[in-house]
Amino acid sequence: MAVMARRRRRGLGSDGTQPVVTAEEQSVVDPGEKAKQEEEEQRRRREEQEKAKELRRKERAARDAEEDNRLRELRHKRREAEEAACLQRERQAAVREQIRFAREAAEAELRAAKSEDAEESTGAGQNSEQQQQQESVCQEASALEVETSPGNNNNSNSNNNNQDAAPQKLADREQAEQHSVAQASSNNNNNDDDNSAHPDPAKSAASAVVESPGEDLAAAAEEKLRKKRQQEADVAEKKREAELQRKNKKESEEKAAKAKKLASETVATEESDVLKSQVNVAVLGHEGAGKTSLCAAILHASGALNDRDLAKFRKELAAGLVEGEEVRREEGAQTRSARLTLLDVPGSRRCLPQAVQAAAEADVALVVVSAKGRELEGALKDTGGGTSSLLEQLRIASGLGARRLLVAVTKMDEVKWAQDRFAAVVALLTPLLEHTGFKQDQVAFVPVSGLSAELDCKKAPWHTSGKLLDCLDAATSSCESRSGPLRVLVFEASKGTSGGLKVLGRVEQGVAAKGQSCVLSIGQLPCVIEAVTAGNVHSPSLLEARGGDTVELQLSGGPWAELPPGAWRGAVLAGAEAPVRAVSRFKASMDVLENPKIPMTAGFKCVLHLHAATVEAEILKIVDSTDLKSGAVVEKPKVVRAGQRLTVLLELSREVALELPAASEAPGRLALLVLRSGETTVAIGHAIDLPRAEK
Repeated sequence: MAVMARRRRRGLGSDGTQPVVTAEEQSVVDPGEKAKQEEEEQRRRREEQEKAKELRRKERAARDAEEDNRLRELRHKRREAEEAACLQRERQAAVREQIRFAREAAEAELRAAKSEDAEESTGAGQNSEQQQQQESVCQEASALEVETSPGNNNNSNSNNNNQDAAPQKLADREQAEQHSVAQASSNNNNNDDDNSAHPDPAKSAASAVVESPGEDLAAAAEEKLRKKRQQEADVAEKKREAELQRKNKKESEEKAAKAKKLASETVATEESDVLKSQVNVAVLGHEGAGKTSLCAAILHASGALNDRDLAKFRKELAAGLVEGEEVRREEGAQTRSARLTLLDVPGSRRCLPQAVQAAAEADVALVVVSAKGRELEGALKDTGGGTSSLLEQLRIASGLGARRLLVAVTKMDEVKWAQDRFAAVVALLTPLLEHTGFKQDQVAFVPVSGLSAELDCKKAPWHTSGKLLDCLDAATSSCESRSGPLRVLVFEASKGTSGGLKVLGRVEQGVAAKGQSCVLSIGQLPCVIEAVTAGNVHSPSLLEARGGDTVELQLSGGPWAELPPGAWRGAVLAGAEAPVRAVSRFKASMDVLENPKIPMTAGFKCVLHLHAATVEAEILKIVDSTDLKSGAVVEKPKVVRAGQRLTVLLELSREVALELPAASEAPGRLALLVLRSGETTVAIGHAIDLPRAEK
């Protein structure tokens, strides 16, 4: 019994062996072990989840670091582009200086040439006198030749019969001279010493006989002939020198004339470039349409981008280094009548604020759509149930002042420049453009291929409305700057270290010059323009800036209001003689484009874009509504629908600068507005009445 009890305590059977326990019995017998296993499994799962979270965190940090590096590289490239533009302007200034020096040198050469002509005319008289002297010498030499010739030795005899005996006399004289010379030589051999001390008179007579008068005349004639030939050689040399001088003078005059012509042409070209107006072009379009490629093609076609830079840009674009969510400013393109700044706007819906920013600065809108496949049809459908981003961009551009619109149908090379596809795109977009406020005479369609830089429509002979650059030139030529008092629309402002205010904006009308007295609409503060600079990094100072120019102004005055940086956007710098008012309540006329989700009645709240300013607004009162199709007018309507024109009273969350147009003029940019609710553009219009100014 004691043995069996010990076996039971050890867990053994009655026979002393370990009992066999099944899985079911073990689960019943060991519930604590099962709990431990479940706890271990949960711990293992928690560790795996922690590891997965850590891995995702590292991947997210790596993506953020990569994005930061890409943004830094883009900012670096932008600075390089701006520095290159600055360097180009400095080179242009150096070229103008060289042209001025060349012009002065050409004028100096012309004056020298005129003085040489005067000297040459004076020297011509001297040369004529020398020529007369040379002719007289030649005549005398000719006379001497005649006198010393054998046939004329006896001309002193007047009797003609003596002429036959002259040769015989000459022979007898020569024999006598030879006999005298022989005798004199024999006497010299016998009496050398005596003759050296005491010369013989006979010998002297003999030598005198040898030196006959005929030989003297012959030597004189030969000397005169030699002098004559020397004088003729000198005259010929002088003629050659004079001819060479005339030739060199003619060449120098031709060079001076060419240099002067080149200088005048270059100066005229640069002056025409300076006199060209500055036009901003907002490049809009749906995602994947090829806006950035088309901007590069326009820069290349206008000479602002060479083949090497274009190829480099395409490689960066293919590698995804050019994408971003900021407006890209591309400068350097130009047409025959204007200098262009291309504002490349991202096409995604989340970048609609950037579209508002570009439209507030633009004079012309360039809408880029794709002809490939069904890309355009897909872009016009919004999966969120609202309007598409392309339609929103068109409404914003129309509401904020784009005067002309061009539609570039890209990727035509991928549809083999098919005319029917181009016509389908035109038919699809025309009613949308009319609905957003663009009239048919304000719109032009052009087939292009941005990636292959084909903008001349050579592969589309059926298109007769002109090339893209020609259409841009026609559109920009109509964007003349408004005349009148100074109006600068402010985009950014910051206080300087010396107490001044640095303002970045666009000259809407008038001229901004150094030393000009102005009034800033925020607080109606008087100020003075201390410096005018082009609105780029490292840009040179300017004497003045005209309509369309983006400038940076250094203002003195103050005290300046303590406002956040974004609150300065939409302020207006005006001339002191005609300041612009800032109001918080006004009456406006608006065309309703879309029915909002919340009925538009008194008390309707929205976001209002007034030129460059963005403020919260509320409709205090709807005065009347006019049906745009039937013309029916309803006073104080209770229901508002799309397709109506409303007269409303608006109240803003802060004061904004506004300026009404004259009675005979179209509304200017400082009176335009866009009303948006949520992510939808509900209405566009302009201010029509401001409250009376307080005295």
